[in-house]
Amino acid sequence: MDWLEVIDKAGLPVQYRYSNRAKRLSLRVVPGGIVELIIPQPSPPAHVIANFLVEYQNWIHKHAKACQNNPLAWPESFTHGQTVPLIGERVPLTVCFSDKKTEKVSFVAGRGLVVDCALVQCSELSVRQAVIEWYQLAAKRQVEKALRRYVPQVGHQPSRLTIKASRQLWGSLNHLGEMTINWLLLLAPSAVLMYVVLHELCHFYERRHNQRFWKKVATYDPLYMESERWLKNNGILIRKP
Repeated sequence: MDWLEVIDKAGLPVQYRYSNRAKRLSLRVVPGGIVELIIPQPSPPAHVIANFLVEYQNWIHKHAKACQNNPLAWPESFTHGQTVPLIGERVPLTVCFSDKKTEKVSFVAGRGLVVDCALVQCSELSVRQAVIEWYQLAAKRQVEKALRRYVPQVGHQPSRLTIKASRQLWGSLNHLGEMTINWLLLLAPSAVLMYVVLHELCHFYERRHNQRFWKKVATYDPLYMESERWLKNNGILIRKP
């Protein structure tokens, strides 16, 4: 992907990339709240691109504003007193100094996410990394919880489970039965992560998103559309720290 940056006439940054498959200029908001301009190849003249941005600048600003008021945003710095997004809420980040040799992160009711930090080696970067690792492990535990709930009902077990961050996918299931789940789903309400795991399990029955597939999903989660709507409305606001 070739990323550059342009500025619309109102001064708003817009990133863009070239696409050999695109038929026309288009805009979209990618995970993280980034406004992306997709330019087909061969590229149209510069004035055509400029006019396109002017025509859609209200759309750009509308989505950019939504991202600025983002309840799912990570703090600019991982320091004591900040808040972090976790399971549909914002919780305090508490940094404590101790004689531990490495950072230890835990969730404590009433205190939020608590980082016991080695006094000598503690830094904003080390706290950030420790928190990210905690999120990855916590997401894995939540996914395993969802699998324990749904595997007996669906009747299929993934051959392998991978937890990682992705800009484009919340989850996937390949032809070998290997499941991948985006750990950033830990920012969403718990029902959303549970739904994504179920969604991927149902692909054992049907690879396509057709009527048969959605009927199978509804069998195990009659309220799945609420999670679908949440992802549609809020998914673009979720980004990596």
